[in-house]
Amino acid sequence: MPRPFLSAWRGLPPTVYTLLVIQVVQSSGSFVQPFLALLLTQTLGFDPAQTGLFLTLNSLAMIPGSLWGGRLVDRWGRKKLLMTSRVLSTLCIAPCAFLSGNLAMAFLLVAASVFASFGFSAPPAMVTDLTPAHRRQDAFSLLYLGHNLGFALGTTVAGFLFAHARTWLFWGETLMILFTVVLLALFIPETKPAPQQEVSAVGDETAHAGGLFTALAARPFLLAFCGLMALVWLAYSQIWFGVPLFVNQVHGSVAGPPLYGVVMAFTALVVVVATPGISRLASGHDPALTIAVGTILLGAGFFLFGWAGLVPMLFFAGFVLTIGEVLWATGAPAYIANHSPVTHRGRFNAMLNALQHSGSMAGPWLGGIASGVWGLAILWPLALGINLLAGAGLLVLHKKETKK
Repeated sequence: MPRPFLSAWRGLPPTVYTLLVIQVVQSSGSFVQPFLALLLTQTLGFDPAQTGLFLTLNSLAMIPGSLWGGRLVDRWGRKKLLMTSRVLSTLCIAPCAFLSGNLAMAFLLVAASVFASFGFSAPPAMVTDLTPAHRRQDAFSLLYLGHNLGFALGTTVAGFLFAHARTWLFWGETLMILFTVVLLALFIPETKPAPQQEVSAVGDETAHAGGLFTALAARPFLLAFCGLMALVWLAYSQIWFGVPLFVNQVHGSVAGPPLYGVVMAFTALVVVVATPGISRLASGHDPALTIAVGTILLGAGFFLFGWAGLVPMLFFAGFVLTIGEVLWATGAPAYIANHSPVTHRGRFNAMLNALQHSGSMAGPWLGGIASGVWGLAILWPLALGINLLAGAGLLVLHKKETKK
């Protein structure tokens, strides 16, 4: 890879590089979530509508957990909460290895998701604490790269575990999470700003004495941005619901799961290769503009999944979607961070997570209803339309912010 492409990641605080290692380990052990829809249909016998409803309820349960966790991150500290949430989630994941075909597995996985959601806002709050505003998109893009590097390995392994050793989906994820807890305990300091640091913050990061909603009310552009992100997540949730079910339908229950795992690994590798160059090209541009372009590409990628019966087209769809995802996913956290009061970093990141899960909640439910009436193929034009609407809204936001 050309040397200039890596320059954006030089000179970051050492703790960010340690967080990168932890992110790679965590993502490489994320075995259950990518195959949750298939676990529900093939292990527990759910139909697509029931699967969509379950994934909706799973996302709904994570919203209060994320919001409460964000408040605790601001009050209690980043490191302690993240370690606690991960340990509690493993206590729910591990027993699922003994519960194949038992409905209790579904309820334990919901509980694991809720406990994990407590810590969702901690890593982005850590990055925001550690980096100045002009380096945050670099730091977030590096961790995003680490996530996908680990995900490339994890989904490939999980696809074959699903087909040949399903209980190790649960054992493997449990062991990897516990390893990240050990790394956090040994190598990551607490990053929560001291009171004197909170007082010295300026601009949109100025300390705010009120609650979450009064802080949001003072930032109308951020409110509009969050609403548009909820739309994007509404469509993006089909990556976990519609895509695996459609690939399974088109290619069969034997070839489908491993093929889906390989395609998801391919998209993660595209992220690894493309993120440095895309981040460099996007640098200096208004995040709302680059995210708008990414959102439109996401819609185009989902639309191309309609031709999933052709294996090369399946990979091309994943490629287009991933380029859009890089633009969207590396810009959104930095946008939120640069508009967050220093006293509310956990809560503002929790709000973004809550919007994410709101979209993820409605997406599988609506997708299950739509696919039950018109078939799974209807999901792809719907995803295109939603992303085009969100992209248009982001372009309007960009224009208004530029005028301001």
